[in-house]
Amino acid sequence: ENDNWELTFAYGGLAEVYIKLNELDKALLAAKKSYQAAIEIDALWDLERSTALLAKIQVLKEDYKTAYRFSKDNRKYKDSLFNKEQAQIIAVMQLDKKEAENEILTTKNQQSEDKIFFNQLVIALIALILAITLFFAFKYKKIIKEKEELNTALAYKNRQLVKLDKGKNKLFSIISHDLRSPIAAVSQVMDLLLQNAFTEEEKIEVYSSMRLQLDDTSRMLNNLLIWASTQLNGTKINFTKINIVSEMIEILNVYKISSQSKGVTIIHDIYKEAIMITVDTVQLHVILHNLLSNALKYTPKEKSIKISYQIKPEHIEIHIFNEGTPIFKDQLDKIFSENNSSITSLKGTDGEFGTGLGLFLIKKYVELNKAEFAIQPIENKGTLVILCFDKN
Repeated sequence: ENDNWELTFAYGGLAEVYIKLNELDKALLAAKKSYQAAIEIDALWDLERSTALLAKIQVLKEDYKTAYRFSKDNRKYKDSLFNKEQAQIIAVMQLDKKEAENEILTTKNQQSEDKIFFNQLVIALIALILAITLFFAFKYKKIIKEKEELNTALAYKNRQLVKLDKGKNKLFSIISHDLRSPIAAVSQVMDLLLQNAFTEEEKIEVYSSMRLQLDDTSRMLNNLLIWASTQLNGTKINFTKINIVSEMIEILNVYKISSQSKGVTIIHDIYKEAIMITVDTVQLHVILHNLLSNALKYTPKEKSIKISYQIKPEHIEIHIFNEGTPIFKDQLDKIFSENNSSITSLKGTDGEFGTGLGLFLIKKYVELNKAEFAIQPIENKGTLVILCFDKN
């Protein structure tokens, strides 16, 4: 096995040298030998390297079909390496955390047991003295309570670890299916474009569709990173007083191209005066981005989205209304249920996909910012989302 590893490494290096010398036939032969040796030892890193070299050489030799085949193999090995590394990192982090917490709680339990033993011994020696007996009885009861609290804390930490493990499984499920599927779909469309399978008119429509799909994938990835960060590091809040109208204008600039591509009009009813609220700005952006992307997702072509504001005596409301089919009651029930894991995302009017993480983040950050939000289906018109922030 060591010999094969040395061979694949050596032939890989030799192939790179031949590429630089533009001796492509020799480079191809060396790369193939590197690839074969890597297969025999099933070394993912070497398989990824050798397939990348073979794809590069075939491109230089203008054998694009073979280059594409090796490029697909290379992507497969890269994905395998990535999934394996991420699983190892998360497993090590969870194990270290669990061991540290258990060690702390075990130490405290041991200390409590030592105190109980000492008190029991003292009580046995001075049982005749009522005052001292009562004193130590009180101490004994207090220590028992501490032990119960520590046991309760240990049980809570174990439940948290189980929850974290479920979160890890959900994350891998999303990465392996919901995130890879759109990337694979774009890859297939690009193959068809390379084969000139579309007319010029069809290409314009395909490019528009690809842009929307890539925007959705980007937003999904951003939500995944935010969600993963909250799972590992917790959530910190930094309250700041901001002008919500200015923030909304900045955020809406992000959706100009995607709304135009879909044929959806965004109407912003800009308030003349500044509307000040106190929130965590980063979390507010996550809330608004997810609400606006959902509104765009469920608005049909040639329809509109309207953003407006209402100032009440005690609070400020942000209204986001999108035309189209009103949200279904069963979906509303899932969104506002106690079980966050039941939130699922329906496909948009152009087949846009999602994971439900956006709604999870909205609920979490709305609560942390001491705000409220509601979703109202408007019959035969569309769906209205209301965000409510306290003036103080």
